[in-house]
Amino acid sequence: MILHWTTMRKLRDYVEAEICSKGRVYKVTAHLMPRQGWSSQQKNKIHWDGPLGITVWSPEGDPLLGLALEFWGNTLFIREMIGVQGIKPPKDLRNVWPHLFVAACKRFVEEKGLRALTITRARPIFYHDVVPPTEEELRRRDAEFARKVLRYDGTAKQNGFVLTTTGRWHRWIPNQNDL
Repeated sequence: MILHWTTMRKLRDYVEAEICSKGRVYKVTAHLMPRQGWSSQQKNKIHWDGPLGITVWSPEGDPLLGLALEFWGNTLFIREMIGVQGIKPPKDLRNVWPHLFVAACKRFVEEKGLRALTITRARPIFYHDVVPPTEEELRRRDAEFARKVLRYDGTAKQNGFVLTTTGRWHRWIPNQNDL
């Protein structure tokens, strides 16, 4: 699929419709990332793992949530669904925001006639520690991984995705998984 800015704006509109359906109005922006990493647009609060990004902003103008995406052929890949470290999502979005992102992406995939929507499977973060981590650090890392499993694997399972044969991705194919 050739990516046009109008395509990203349409996907942003779907995300905005889902996020704002919970009552409050949030600003939602779409942007292209020249490379993975920190975006100056978000004041270094979100580290992006994909070339396409959608950010949900608080009414105060701070980034709250991010969705990193990538197109491979005729498939839309959700590379990352991320919150901003140290900031809890508002009550109206807490526990549901990953599902809202997925619902918007599913609608986009169906409308654009794409082959599939895929979510990355939760994987532990590998650290290159010079000194062994403390027990507290190990507990923090375990808790972080448990949140990732719930966010990625749990969201995928609850939204009708199936694990691919490689075990690295959850895939949803329009009109196939919903049978």
